[in-house]
Amino acid sequence: MKHMKDINITSLLLLPISIIYGLSIFLYNLLAVSYKSKIRVVCVGNITMGGTGKTPVAINLIHKFKKSGYKNIIVVSRGYKGSIIEPTLVDLKKHKVQQVGDEPLIIAKYTKVVVAKNKKAGVKYAESLGADMIILDDGLQNPTVKKDKTVVVVDGYKGFSNNLVFPSGEKREFIFNRLKNANAIVVTGIRGDIYKTLQDKYGDKVYFASFEVEKKPFSDNQSVVAFSGLGNNEKFFETVRKCSYPIRAKLSYPDHYQYTDKDLEDLHGIAGKALAKLITTEKDFVRLSKKQKQNITPLLIKIVFDKEINL
Repeated sequence: MKHMKDINITSLLLLPISIIYGLSIFLYNLLAVSYKSKIRVVCVGNITMGGTGKTPVAINLIHKFKKSGYKNIIVVSRGYKGSIIEPTLVDLKKHKVQQVGDEPLIIAKYTKVVVAKNKKAGVKYAESLGADMIILDDGLQNPTVKKDKTVVVVDGYKGFSNNLVFPSGEKREFIFNRLKNANAIVVTGIRGDIYKTLQDKYGDKVYFASFEVEKKPFSDNQSVVAFSGLGNNEKFFETVRKCSYPIRAKLSYPDHYQYTDKDLEDLHGIAGKALAKLITTEKDFVRLSKKQKQNITPLLIKIVFDKEINL
C-alpha cells in the first residue's frame, strides 16, 4: 500500500492504531513464557511485512548446516494460508498448497518441514521426529520458543519503508534491540542505503546476499511475460531483466495470491499477442494447479552471500 512507503496523511491518521499494535506485540514478547528446546533452534525472520528473501536464506542455511554435519534438520513453519493447524510433516507427494502453504512446499525439497500454527507445538513435534537442528521459518516476533540464534532478513530495495509500524507502515514491531541482539542481519537484493546504514551501525554481522538464477530456462533475447505474487514483485522482474529476456509485460499480484483459471487464461492471451513465453517465480509456480502449470516456466533462483555467514 502506498501509505506504507512514505509518511503521509494516511499513515499519520493510522498512527494511534500503530502505537497500540506495536505496544501489544512488545508486551506479548515481554510477558510470554518461552519454551527452551534441547535442540539448537535458529530463527530466520524479518521485521517488515511482505517478501524479504527469507525462504532462500533459510534454504542457504540448510545447505550450510548439512555441510557442518547436521543430519536431521527440520524447518518449522506456520504454513501461511494453509488449512492444516496441528503439527504435520509435509509430504510432497500428498500435500497441496491449500493445506500447507507455498513456502513449505519449496523448502521440503531440501529438508523435512513441519507445519504448525502453534510454533511451540511445532518445535516439540520436530523434537519427536529426531531433529538435531530446528530452523524456525519466521517467528522473530513469536516469543513462545527460545532461539539460540536469530537471523534478520531485510529487503535491500525498500528497507523499513517509512519506518512506521503496521498499519501506518510495514514494520511488524517496534525494533528496539531486535537488530542489536540479532546474530546476523542479511540485506537482500541490492546494496542500497539501508545496507550502508546497517553496516555502519552493526558492522561485521551485516551480510549482503544477491539473488542469482540457478539455470536460465531460455536462450538470450527470448521475449517473456513475467508475473508474480510476492511481497516485492519488482525484485523478481529485475532478476528476469538480468537474464537478458525482453519483458513484454509484467503483471503484479498480491503476496501468496491464489490464481484462478481466468487469471491464467488472461496471462496466456497476453503472452500469445506478444509472441512471448510466460515466466514466474518458483513460489508462484507451486501455487498453480497441475492444469495451470502447462506452458508456465518457473525461474529458479538461489541466494549468494558476500561472505560466509557466522552462526
